[in-house]
Amino acid sequence: FLSNSSASKKIKVNFHLSQVNTRLSEIQNSSNDNYYWNGYYNSNYYEVHNFNMLRKLTLTYELFEKLEIGIALNWFGEPSFYYYKSDYTSISNTISQSYDALGYYVVFNYKPLRNVIPEYFDLLIGAGAGFGKIDYKFKNETITQNYPSESIVVTDEKIIDKVLFSSIIMCEIKYYIYPALNLSLQADYIYLPEKMPAIPA
Repeated sequence: FLSNSSASKKIKVNFHLSQVNTRLSEIQNSSNDNYYWNGYYNSNYYEVHNFNMLRKLTLTYELFEKLEIGIALNWFGEPSFYYYKSDYTSISNTISQSYDALGYYVVFNYKPLRNVIPEYFDLLIGAGAGFGKIDYKFKNETITQNYPSESIVVTDEKIIDKVLFSSIIMCEIKYYIYPALNLSLQADYIYLPEKMPAIPA
């Protein structure tokens, strides 16, 4: 992650950029595999959109040397994906997902090693609470060709459009290139009381 801080020692603005993967990130991006099996034509198509985005934006104020308080915006959605598969049984399956989500938090950051490590390094442990806005769409459609009768279509669709309580915990290691610019590595965990549907096998 890259973050940029203001020159003020008390007020700090940080932004984080990240590549985001879906739950289908193991699938090769835009791959298309077609092959014959036992005399039948089999087709698989996957499309996963991985992208870089503004993942997190924080504004904090240093209350004490080891303690900061502030607000954070966290974009915790996933890239959209599309999956299509058909096989020799005349069954085709289409799965698609879009997931936009934004969290608003009041955060506290603690620096336990501030007086131990060099000034150009920093370790932050943080936590926060607030709410998250979710716009989630998931669709799984299975079509069974049943000649000469009509095809059988089974659709499983889930839509989540809610504002929910949310909390966040995080740990961040910073290296200060300049007083107003640092390179950091951050890991965080966001809690939401909502379950996402499982990805069909």
